[in-house]
Amino acid sequence: MTSRNAREWPKGQYALGDAADPYFHLPLWLQIECGAGVVWAFNERHLEFLLSYVSAVNRSRPPRAPVNLRNALLESRLPRWMKLARHRDEIVHAIRKLQDG
Repeated sequence: MTSRNAREWPKGQYALGDAADPYFHLPLWLQIECGAGVVWAFNERHLEFLLSYVSAVNRSRPPRAPVNLRNALLESRLPRWMKLARHRDEIVHAIRKLQDG
């Protein structure tokens, strides 16, 4: 068996925010299509965060220090469609399907 240099592995199409592993560029196991887009997560803890954020009716932001960057919070990186109340029930249903396996 011959070893291959990391630069020889095929990269494929990948963009930041896709439902793919950022290092290996392989599709994530925890992903599901819902009407608004693809809900994906890296692990169970990530799914729990998404469920708590999306299902929250009143989303308060913690105060941030002036030195913090604008996109320092995970919820600021979520796509707009995931933050909209009109998609809430659909996304919560999709996340629960992923949690149930």
